[in-house]
Amino acid sequence: MSSVLRRLSIQRIKILHEKREALAKAARREIATLVERGKIEIARIKVENIMNDDLYIQVLEILELYCEILEARFGLLDSRYGTDAKHPIYHLLNNPLVERIPIRLCTRPCAWSSTLHQEQN
Repeated sequence: MSSVLRRLSIQRIKILHEKREALAKAARREIATLVERGKIEIARIKVENIMNDDLYIQVLEILELYCEILEARFGLLDSRYGTDAKHPIYHLLNNPLVERIPIRLCTRPCAWSSTLHQEQN
């Protein structure tokens, strides 16, 4: 992935993050007016939606941070190796065996990882 695409990805995540925050802020105002009018049940449903949106916003923040870290690390690799065939990422992306290698995206052990490890042994 080129540097431009990585930066564009980060910008898209930021835009989506800001959009979701603006929608959540408007929904909070709407909930306040619903409570003032006495429509408590409708307000409770909307509060549940806002709680889910808040979690989604937090996930976007974490994803944005990880993308920025990747951008910085790829920048270091590019400055060290350039774009020639010695680049470790070049070999990784052009290796036909890479499709068979499972990539763990979680940093902590998942519940299924111990059972998967036991099945492999």
